[in-house]
Amino acid sequence: AAFGGDLSRSDRKQAEILSWCSKVIAEEGYEKASIRKIAEEMGMSISALYYYFSSKKELLFAIQYNAFRDLVRRLEEKLGDVREPERKLYVLIENHLEYFLSRLDELTICSHETNTLKGRAYQRVWEIRRRYYNIALGIVREIRASRGGPGLQPSLATLNLFGMLNWIYMWFNPKKNRSYRVLAQEICDLFLNGISSKGRSATGRDRSDS
Repeated sequence: AAFGGDLSRSDRKQAEILSWCSKVIAEEGYEKASIRKIAEEMGMSISALYYYFSSKKELLFAIQYNAFRDLVRRLEEKLGDVREPERKLYVLIENHLEYFLSRLDELTICSHETNTLKGRAYQRVWEIRRRYYNIALGIVREIRASRGGPGLQPSLATLNLFGMLNWIYMWFNPKKNRSYRVLAQEICDLFLNGISSKGRSATGRDRSDS
């Protein structure tokens, strides 16, 4: 039942459990992380933890599915009436960074534990990730159509974009690095100038204005 319906984890305790679970799995990996360890980190009993989630598999599913569900919802809302392809790309990158840079543990899990889930749980996460990928692919295709010039094929360019975004947890330090908005524009400009022969600012303004 946990993998059959929409997971709307509004309860604060469930959200807290998922946050602690993300921390443990990100640090130790899914196989080594145990329900006992997660419960100990939270200062609660194992039976109390099982009251909210029936298994470690359900916890992993909730972390991944909820992350991409919320990410896609936010993106679709932000895109709204945006028409310019370059601006759409900036919105996508900014949304991704804003969401995951405050949830680096979840990003680590979504990057490393993609194939850990099996069956229906894996299928549901794959479907929401594919939906996210298709939004990005559509934007990249719009950019190629509007700019022309040589460049990577859209599908390969889109995968490269996600490569840049999803591995940012390896080096990003919130105490040292710039704000996610500035970083988003820099990544966006780098990507645009890499897939097109025409170097144009992602947001139509000079980077020094950020």
